[in-house]
Amino acid sequence: MILYHYTSLEALNGILQDKPLKNQELCFWATRYDCFKDKDEYLLGIDTLKRLLSVLEGRLNFQEDRRIAGFFEKDQIEGNINLPHPYVISVSARNDNDHMWENYADHMQGVVLALDIKSKFGKCNAATLYRIEKCLYEQNVSEEYLLQEIDKTYTDAGLSMLQEGQQNAFFILKNYPQLFTKLIAVLLLAFFAPRMKRKQFEKEEETRIILSVPVKKYADIKGVNDLKEYCQKTDIGHEIEAILKDIQNEKVRPDNGKFYRELFMPISVLDRIYVLGNDVKKETEKMLKNKGYNNIPVVLKTNTN
Repeated sequence: MILYHYTSLEALNGILQDKPLKNQELCFWATRYDCFKDKDEYLLGIDTLKRLLSVLEGRLNFQEDRRIAGFFEKDQIEGNINLPHPYVISVSARNDNDHMWENYADHMQGVVLALDIKSKFGKCNAATLYRIEKCLYEQNVSEEYLLQEIDKTYTDAGLSMLQEGQQNAFFILKNYPQLFTKLIAVLLLAFFAPRMKRKQFEKEEETRIILSVPVKKYADIKGVNDLKEYCQKTDIGHEIEAILKDIQNEKVRPDNGKFYRELFMPISVLDRIYVLGNDVKKETEKMLKNKGYNNIPVVLKTNTN
């Protein structure tokens, strides 16, 4: 499935890397959750989780010590250094959205990148680190549908940990079941909360690439210290080291001070580029040639919807 990224020519120049490492020819900036245009957006996701998880856990008759709805308190989550910070890259399932062309593609003077993310970049087995999810706009979806999506994310989170962590996750589940459910809560926070958006943004029809990267003190979360000795004797110790190394790559935009992370992709992900005018087409083709990406088609769209 092709997904579309609306952006300006200036941003495209930054996305296309000069003299890149192999499979790192494209670089996208993922914005941290507390730097979104709508400052309350992530809090909407937290509120939704708290309210509907309580309903779901009641329906499923969960044991009291396995219930996690009570963890989703905004004042305990916002700015908490022990929790992951989701980072988001905006994409769309459509390349003909007038609102997106106007507001995200430099007033129709920019470009739309057709990205074959799911079949190429999306092959890696890292469901606890990143996902591609469709946004959910409040008042546009029923509470029953939201309950189904939360239930699915909850189940996927548990399965992902068991599949990716294998013996380590089984060890946690067997010996620290409450910690296992807390880790599921962390993944719900990372991958469901950023999907919720206000109704006023529904014209964007947005899909999001969501990165879940823990901050430096994430490993100090209550209960994890009990596992340190065990982790050091298994592969999970190496995995933690790799994550901590990656954390140091958080950057700050010089123009507005917003936090972001770089997400590199291979040039093979870029299927084609859409533009709305001949001048933009020529400028885009020139940019591609100068950077050595001559094989990327630039397609002139005569109109949007």
